[in-house]
Formats: sequence, C-alpha cells, structure tokens
Amino acid sequence: MREPLGGNMTVVEMQRRGSTAVVHLQGTITEDNRASLKARLEETLAARPARIVLEMRGLQYISSAGLGLFLSILKAAHAQGTDVVVAAPPAAIQELFEITRLTKVFPIFETEEEACAEALG
Repeated sequence: MREPLGGNMTVVEMQRRGSTAVVHLQGTITEDNRASLKARLEETLAARPARIVLEMRGLQYISSAGLGLFLSILKAAHAQGTDVVVAAPPAAIQELFEITRLTKVFPIFETEEEACAEALG
C-alpha cells in the first residue's frame, strides 16, 4: 500500500514478513512530514513486531528532525522488545548515520533480505 505523508516523503509500503515489519521509505524526511511518519511508525510498533526494518533505498534526505524521530521510535521499540534496523541506505544516508554515530545504535544491512533473514535466523 502506497501512502503519501505530505512534503516529499512517502511511505511506499508497509508489509509484514513473519514477525518482521518492513517500512519502505522514499523521498525526504523533514519537520514538515515528521508527525505523519511518526504516526505510521507508532502504528507499526503497536502491532508488536519482533523487528522493524526501515528500508531506505529510495530515501534522499533526512533532516535532524527525522534523525530525532528514528531515535524516539528506537527507544519506544526497545521498551517493548522490538529491534529496529536500517536496510539499503543510499551512500549519502549511510554517511549521515556514520557521521552522527547512529551506526552504533542502528544495525545497518545492505539489503532488506539480509535484514529480514538475520531476524529469522
């Protein structure tokens, strides 16, 4: 299901793969669309998956508001025993995670398949 969230951000698809919820992100994450994305991610958390994979292949930009959102979702997820991982970030997004040291709190996988397989095995 494709759902626009305002601004240039779109959650392309949210799907369940066993006990893993995969959220496909595309476009940009800024203060303008942060609240809409937060609501969708909280909805995903409410389903209590074992893991949430943030698939970022189509993501072009994340503002500091977006990074803060990911950290707040991570905190809420860990409180209920859910892992949050990143899959397929473009080079610029990968570099942003490295510069901000978010790679220390978000495991990053090259592909969605690797992120989901690691959760299963």
